[in-house]
Amino acid sequence: MTKCSIIAVVGLPNSGKSTLANLLVGVKISIISPKPQTTRTQIRGIITEGNIQLIFIDTSGILTGKLGPGQEKLQREMSRAAWGGMQSADLILLMIDAEKRSAESIELCKKIAREKIPAILVVNKIDKISPKILLPLVTELNAVHNFAATFMISATTGSGVDDLKKYLLENAKLSPWIYAEDEITDAPSRVIATEITREKIFLKFHQEVPYFSHVETEKWEEDEKRLTIHQTIVVGRESQKKIIVGRAGAGIKEIGMVARKEMEQFFDKKVNLFLFVKVGVGGVGQE
Repeated sequence: MTKCSIIAVVGLPNSGKSTLANLLVGVKISIISPKPQTTRTQIRGIITEGNIQLIFIDTSGILTGKLGPGQEKLQREMSRAAWGGMQSADLILLMIDAEKRSAESIELCKKIAREKIPAILVVNKIDKISPKILLPLVTELNAVHNFAATFMISATTGSGVDDLKKYLLENAKLSPWIYAEDEITDAPSRVIATEITREKIFLKFHQEVPYFSHVETEKWEEDEKRLTIHQTIVVGRESQKKIIVGRAGAGIKEIGMVARKEMEQFFDKKVNLFLFVKVGVGGVGQE
């Protein structure tokens, strides 16, 4: 008999959702960046062990408070997608950043409680704070919602993650598998390639390029040994294009080099990557 559970990984921005999802699946499927809201596409990571399949939905961070100029439309769409991911889940995994004890965390717990979906609490970054701060935080959050279980982990070091994974496997529900045994993500290869390049842009330029700039895969040619990809980086302003291209093309060359190396590792073949930058409709924020 097979078991299968869909698990929505939710939380505030930069709580470590993507880091945890990647660690659980064992392969990097989601962007990891200091920038908030870099997870824009709902990518499912898949674990299949024995007769059990776990499907993780890495959702966008749920922003609260005042938004910057031009962010409202994008945030509405991303929040709608995040809550939609919860609605399709068998279990909600709520990630809380142990370093950020805030009213937003409490409010998010209350919203999760109203969803009427089983939920577990995962407090991340425990290596960054003392137990004197950690234990009152866990008590406070469990007073807001009756979580099925609570785990204290460090997604960066891996501490506590094995216990979390064991719990998820043991509590999977009886159900047919949704994906084949050898699948690790539902994202098309083009999407994975796009996300890899987006991450490298965010990691290099930080606040210099808005997070709503995006990447489009324009051309894809593949055979058994080689993959050729043409991508366009779309920004909202000419000044942002100049930043990415860099002096004598140094910026875009560096992005291309690190993105290509990661793509070769993921796709397990030689990759030729060609990057272009244009000013266009970046979604929001352009003048």
